[in-house]
Amino acid sequence: MAPSWWQAWPIRPGPPSRAVADSLQPVPEAIPSYSSVIAPAQRVSVPTARSDVASVQIGEPTPSAGVSVRRRFDLALLLVVLGAAVRIWQWALGHSFWLDEQLIALNLRKYSLAQLAGEQDNGTGAPLGWAWLERLILQTLGEGERALRLPSLVFGVAILVVAWWIGRRWLGQLGGAALVTMFAVNPSMVIYSEQLKHYSADVLWVLLLLALAGLVVEEPRSKRRILGFWAVAAIGLWFSMGALLIVPGLALVLGFQAVIRHGWRATLPHLPAGLGYVASFLLHYQLSLRHTVGNSYLTSVWSSVGYPPDSAGLRLTFTWFWGQLRALGENPLGLAGPGMSKLFWLLALGGLLMALWHRLEFGLLLALPLVSAVLLSLLHLVPLAVRLALWVVPVLFIAVASCIAAGAALIGRAWRERHREQRWQSSAKLGLGTLAIAGLLVTIPMAGQTSAIVRGEQDMDDRGAIHWMIEQRRPGDLVLLVSAAGRAAAWFDPEGRLNPARGVVSVPAGPECDPQGLAKATAGYRRVLAYAGVRYMPYNETYQVLRDRLAELGEIKQTQRFGKLGLVYVVELTGQPSTRVASDCIIV
Repeated sequence: MAPSWWQAWPIRPGPPSRAVADSLQPVPEAIPSYSSVIAPAQRVSVPTARSDVASVQIGEPTPSAGVSVRRRFDLALLLVVLGAAVRIWQWALGHSFWLDEQLIALNLRKYSLAQLAGEQDNGTGAPLGWAWLERLILQTLGEGERALRLPSLVFGVAILVVAWWIGRRWLGQLGGAALVTMFAVNPSMVIYSEQLKHYSADVLWVLLLLALAGLVVEEPRSKRRILGFWAVAAIGLWFSMGALLIVPGLALVLGFQAVIRHGWRATLPHLPAGLGYVASFLLHYQLSLRHTVGNSYLTSVWSSVGYPPDSAGLRLTFTWFWGQLRALGENPLGLAGPGMSKLFWLLALGGLLMALWHRLEFGLLLALPLVSAVLLSLLHLVPLAVRLALWVVPVLFIAVASCIAAGAALIGRAWRERHREQRWQSSAKLGLGTLAIAGLLVTIPMAGQTSAIVRGEQDMDDRGAIHWMIEQRRPGDLVLLVSAAGRAAAWFDPEGRLNPARGVVSVPAGPECDPQGLAKATAGYRRVLAYAGVRYMPYNETYQVLRDRLAELGEIKQTQRFGKLGLVYVVELTGQPSTRVASDCIIV
């Protein structure tokens, strides 16, 4: 096996690799194997300060190399199974689509495969290949939640498998287990593995491209590996925005390595494959991406949270960036409290610096995507916020897992050399290693949030509410929907059985406020069925205001709850509305 990414922990047996050994200029040293269950392997120790971190094992892949479940317990593989089980369980529950999913689903129902290449309704945007896949599933498997969420589930489980493979090849048992654990218990990874969103595809393709780039770094002259990287990149950009964003940085690293180690001619194998990638990007941009990039609604939504202020100076920009690190710690990283967030970022920084120190190319594979993310945000091109920052999460998780794995290697080395070193040296290594391994604590708040998601009740059950109102509706009823819930009615009631249905929103007292507006809208009707669904409104008090105004117009006969937040009011109108001037009112 080629050397570990960071050359910071020994993992794998196998015959020596002359190319890798020559590049590192090692001095052979006889070192016993780490346990009786790992086959003896040739190891080397670099005679510099770097060798204090861990011994480096040099070897080529063999059928018996790496983690073998027949020879020792594979904790990371068990975590893959558990993480997949959680995702399958959540998917099998078949929760109702929520607002964002409904917007995407409406486009999938409305547009053909050819029409999906154009501008979409509802201010949505997604990679065209992903949209085509979902449209084909809608046509073949139907419009059910489980059917349309199936690709997200498959991508989500595949993330765990790729993370396990990366850990097995480069990070060792503890580092690999840490990497898989972070992906398995991260709440964002679980959520987007069972939603009609493309974010699980984003993470999968980014992780896969990082792994393929690592293989090219191991063997920079391998045409098969070069072609594999560029082919996956060309395909991935049709399914993942993250794949599109990470490729430039990875390509720079691969080109840099080729030129530095073997001269500019070594870049020639990259050219035809790279041109194929560029052609794929240009086609995707012409068909779809230009509509997403030029979407004024999406730009306005994300500009307030994902970009620094337009006129911000250096100090204000730094303050904004520091705040973004804290915000990213909460979402999408799922870290509770500033303490865990700081620990995570310190571990990520430590893993990144270690990678740069021990093997520059591997370190750059992690560093350049992070630099790209910051620059794209500073240039107001790609927001560095919440789910739109998910594409950098694989990079951060690998960096943290690298730091944890190096900590384990430090402890192992300190223990083996405890009789040959001074006590303070062994103590320092043990201390640093223990601090690094303590980074596993960051998975605790992630697991806590994921556990709450799995055990918790759905916030809103739009499907149940709409179907219940269809069953309850009588002639002479008026259906009122808090504005955003209109999308739920459009998706779950395509035949229009709830008509007449009207949207409502509350406004404060002022020129737009007509205290008798709701009374006028309900005149001539016997009952009102009002659904206060998605709480995504300009005025969050709409739900209470709606209930108060309805109580003035009649008697609330029934209140039916759907999920934790969804409410349906059944109101018998009295025909004698209150003449009181409301402090705020409902616009119908």
